[in-house]
Amino acid sequence: MTSQHEDLALAFELADAADAVSTAHFRSEELRTVTKDDGTPVSEVDLAVEQAMLALVQRHRPADAAIGEEVGPQPAPAPPAGGSETGGWGAPRRWIFDGIDGTHNYAAGRTGWGTIIALQDGDGVALAMITAPRFGQRWWATRGGGAWTAPYQPDGTVDRGAASRLACSATERLDDASVIVIPFQGFLLGWRNAVAMRFTPPAEPRSHCFALDAAMVAEGRLDAAIMTFGSVWDHAGPSLLVTEAGGVFRDAWGGTRLDSTTAVHTNPALVDQVLAVLAELRPPIPDEPLLARKVSTPIGTAEEQEADPWRRFGLRPMPSMSARVHVTTAAPAILEIVDERAAELARPFLGVTTDGTVRPRFGGGRPGPGSGPGTAAVAEAAQAFLAALTPEQRSRATFAFDADEWRMWINVHMNHFRHGLMLEDLGPAQREAALDIVRASLSGRGFHQARSIMRLNELLAEITGDHEAFGEWPYFVSIFGDPSGPAPWGWQIDGHHLCVNAVAVDGHLVTTPTFMGAEPRRVNLGPLAGISLFDPEESLGLDLIRSLDQAQRDRAVVYPSIHPDHIPALLQNAFDGRMVAGAFHDNLVAPYQGVAGADLSDAQRKLLVSLAATYVGWTADAHAAGRLAEVEAHLDETWFSWYGGTDDTSPFYYRVHSPVLLVEFDHHPGVALDNEEPSRHHVHTVVRTPNGGDYGTDLLGPDLLGPDLLADHHARFDHRQGRHTPRN
Repeated sequence: MTSQHEDLALAFELADAADAVSTAHFRSEELRTVTKDDGTPVSEVDLAVEQAMLALVQRHRPADAAIGEEVGPQPAPAPPAGGSETGGWGAPRRWIFDGIDGTHNYAAGRTGWGTIIALQDGDGVALAMITAPRFGQRWWATRGGGAWTAPYQPDGTVDRGAASRLACSATERLDDASVIVIPFQGFLLGWRNAVAMRFTPPAEPRSHCFALDAAMVAEGRLDAAIMTFGSVWDHAGPSLLVTEAGGVFRDAWGGTRLDSTTAVHTNPALVDQVLAVLAELRPPIPDEPLLARKVSTPIGTAEEQEADPWRRFGLRPMPSMSARVHVTTAAPAILEIVDERAAELARPFLGVTTDGTVRPRFGGGRPGPGSGPGTAAVAEAAQAFLAALTPEQRSRATFAFDADEWRMWINVHMNHFRHGLMLEDLGPAQREAALDIVRASLSGRGFHQARSIMRLNELLAEITGDHEAFGEWPYFVSIFGDPSGPAPWGWQIDGHHLCVNAVAVDGHLVTTPTFMGAEPRRVNLGPLAGISLFDPEESLGLDLIRSLDQAQRDRAVVYPSIHPDHIPALLQNAFDGRMVAGAFHDNLVAPYQGVAGADLSDAQRKLLVSLAATYVGWTADAHAAGRLAEVEAHLDETWFSWYGGTDDTSPFYYRVHSPVLLVEFDHHPGVALDNEEPSRHHVHTVVRTPNGGDYGTDLLGPDLLGPDLLADHHARFDHRQGRHTPRN
């Protein structure tokens, strides 16, 4: 028989082995995940971590059984000849592993994941450990020995001598308690989803994964963690950790089963209150979880689905996130992305580059005053719009030319960074005056596309029934600088699937960054019948990739499929999919990839120009002509790359990238629709001007925008909460 001290020592060895494997692959650009039947992601690292721990158990505790989420059950070997099932061979014991708990965070390169280790004997769970090397903490408990935690040292080790004992919170009223429910709303159906809807997650602490949420309860940082979907490897270790910290573990039915798929971790004062809430929602006996992704109800009749194939998908049961008022409560994974984007504002604008160094577009100096085709029509439209506003509206609509709000656009429907005036709050004449600015800045096709995107957003409101999250008019217009004077100025429209930034300087009009997208993108029935967006962008991309010979295609095709199981997890961002130049990525470093224009035939080069022209052509014709000439002047060093299939139905992504143009086109999975795999019914596109050209910055020069102005602005204002807050 081994002692508790010896078992704990082995658990530390297992944790060290797990850390060695998990950290070696963390943030690997080639990490792949697949989605299991239970809807959760798994990577090859999950299995490798468990195999490393299993090997140690089999070496040091050959009589013990084991089970892991990925390695499955590993029965104990038969006792040696002459031994007995117990006695000299020892009582039955089982080690329980979860190699990577929080694979969604691990795959996304976030730190909120860990490895769970537990040892179970005839009396229950005897030992627990959660190791989270990139989170910087390790937790453990032994039966009767208390619960403990210690931070990682700079050398990556854990100093047990620096451990501190854990104690759950003393909060007594559920109304005062911080409660996290995992999975978040929309992942499950039925009573489990009702539980997620019943409790509003706290702003802090934020949910990470099963293990770390339970650890926060044991630390007293969180009052209760409710888990409505999990298995023995999720619940065994945390149940002992919380109990030894003075807390309580229960399943949703008030028992202590590890196999009910549920867990409640809280303190003694709250447990009955939590269970009372669950009793109002759950069935009388344990049932099987129902995953939302496995239940899909097509939209409309069979005839409607035949006319509009996107209707064959169902609607995603996601929580409503307002497009109109500032949102602070959302799924943790969404808030993590928001935080990552906001952090980019701390970096002064440099622009998109291939290696972190700006290559000036204007070798002989920037164009001089009056050198552009002219922007009088745009300025007149902006002045007319401002004149139509009340003083209070004008105050909300206008910003200094150097304001950070320039960089706070984002294509998702959730309102977290929005600013300016929402078109929905304006009267009809004021709204039309705002649209006149867009109309004057874009070509006929560009304006039609922008307005169609807005109308399709109203279609989403109608088919989802969520008129708070979607609609035709929750788009925000801002004016930067003074359009009535000679100084540079600009405007922005920002909302779901439509973000345009336009700057007027010296007669030039720059309209990047621009994001346009749509879900669905084509409608054949109803009032919007006939809308079909991004057809030339899609078809010309296909024409170009199909024109390549095998050698060229071998260079251009980076991934032959964009199925989620076939590409790295880092190319499956919830906001951007495969795109790298989306919102807040103003300082993107993206090396050229694919095949260069210099290596294309004349016919292929014409296709490449035509493809670029479809995007350049969104801008007013006079300005688009000059922009296209600039693109053609850099055609030899214009690179084309492709991810996905090249047949008539497969989804795909492509990139066109040169010193003066970056275009991305991506077929996205469903957001309002429930397809988990990308489809041609949902398109995202983005256009940028590399090397400091976005927001017209390289046209400004130090005489118009001082080199220290943005750095000073960031020193004075905090933008982390999606607001322009003066620093203390």
